[in-house]
Amino acid sequence: DWREASDDERRLYYVGMTRAKETLLLCESATSTNPFTVGLASADIVRLPPPRDIARPAAMGWRYVSLGLADVDLGYAGRKAGGHAVHRALEGLGHDALLTALPTGQRVELVDPPHGVAVGALAKSVQLPAGQIEAIHVDTLIRRTRNQSNPQFAHLVKVDAWWVPLVTLTIAPNQ
Repeated sequence: DWREASDDERRLYYVGMTRAKETLLLCESATSTNPFTVGLASADIVRLPPPRDIARPAAMGWRYVSLGLADVDLGYAGRKAGGHAVHRALEGLGHDALLTALPTGQRVELVDPPHGVAVGALAKSVQLPAGQIEAIHVDTLIRRTRNQSNPQFAHLVKVDAWWVPLVTLTIAPNQ
């Protein structure tokens, strides 16, 4: 959106062009040209006509929802005994690990595919945008302890400390 051919815009254009390592792709609006492109004359420039129809990639409609503490069941793994597979699976999770969603009645559990075990769950109150969950990436793991548990549910806690995954969900819109 070049409104004028000022010295500042020309310098910005030049700096942007000189950052190209191998290939430089310059795009213009179909209704207005860039005032600096006209001055480029080189045998290495290939000018292509604008496409008539540009399809919007499906991924453009995807939503990325990063969950916080209020969005996950903080006591999920804490309610499992110390030797339960959930604790081993959580110990092996790292940043950006992929999980899958397993809807179970009123909630969605987060499953670690290599171990085939649910490592957490979304809070029953979480409101997600409409659509299909395409991916679940672990952002971080937080450590919870028995002392941090809600006193109302403290009798359900079976370990002194456990990990809680906080994740980002990639949600594709319903078609």
